[in-house]
Amino acid sequence: MKKWVIVLALSILCSMSACSNKNTNNISDSGQNDVANEVSDESGSDEVDANNRTIIAEAVGIEENDRNMRFILSTLNTISAGQIQSAEVVEEDGEKVINLVAEDGTNYCIYLSGSGSVEAVKNLDTGEWSVKSER
Repeated sequence: MKKWVIVLALSILCSMSACSNKNTNNISDSGQNDVANEVSDESGSDEVDANNRTIIAEAVGIEENDRNMRFILSTLNTISAGQIQSAEVVEEDGEKVINLVAEDGTNYCIYLSGSGSVEAVKNLDTGEWSVKSER
């Protein structure tokens, strides 16, 4: 009888240990998946920024690592432009203006200052000012 009690106690102890390891593995796996998803989102964002950087640099005629590029990319993130489809620069009242098509097909106008920083952004489809000028 003592042997059965000992065997039963050991079985319960082993099964409890196995259950706790199983729960730990699930938590760990879940955490790893969350981290993997975050890394994948970041790398997707990096690809979008790299694509946008190239298109904007060609349109504006500046280097991809130009100081003003950071402000333009930040503005694109602010208006949730995503991966832009196209961009071209025109002059309006002596100032550079970037006309671009966002990932979802929305047309925007980014008004640049004389120094090349972002002054304002207008959604051409709705007529709304996404970013207003301080002037």
